[in-house]
Amino acid sequence: MAGKRMLWFAAFLILLAVPGNAQGSKHVCRTAGGQCRMGICLSGEVRIGDCFIPVILCCKKYPVRKETGELQGGA
Repeated sequence: MAGKRMLWFAAFLILLAVPGNAQGSKHVCRTAGGQCRMGICLSGEVRIGDCFIPVILCCKKYPVRKETGELQGGA
C-alpha cells in the first residue's frame, strides 16, 4: 500500500514539473519589443499578443511616427 502511494506521489510531482500548454511566452513577447502586463495595457501601449492565456498580456508602446520635414530647410 505504501509503495502505491509513493508511486502516485512521484507521478504527481512529475506532472507539476512538466510545462503546460499555455499559449504565448515571455520570450516571444520581448523579442517583439513588448512587455508582459497583468490585466490591461498601460496608457500609450497596444496589445500585440499574450504572454500566457488568459490574463497576462503582451503590450508594446505605440509606434512613433517620424514627421516628414516638408517645411524644414525651406527658403
